[in-house]
Amino acid sequence: MVYPVTSLQLGYFGSIILLIAFVAIIVTLLLYFVVWALFRKPVTGIESLNGKLGVAVTDLTEKDVGEVSVDGVIWKAKLKDSGTGLQISKGESVIVVGISALTLLVQRQ
Repeated sequence: MVYPVTSLQLGYFGSIILLIAFVAIIVTLLLYFVVWALFRKPVTGIESLNGKLGVAVTDLTEKDVGEVSVDGVIWKAKLKDSGTGLQISKGESVIVVGISALTLLVQRQ
């Protein structure tokens, strides 16, 4: 008759090896999720707006702060490049390239 292997038959050394293997697997999974959380792109908050497309709600000039709509929310915005004579008219598509004190830095798409 064949009996199943139990921890008593493995002895203390075998039990310790199984415990170490189990702990190693758990620690590896935890480290994977920690690293994944650190390096993924934010999905909420103002940090998530970088690279998103929007529409100019008002005219944007290099001197004035205007407004843009991104994901249905209206934000204060100004042009990223100043001194170039660039202007974005109302209704044009823009892309968010940065954030400065709750004011989006945008440029023409």
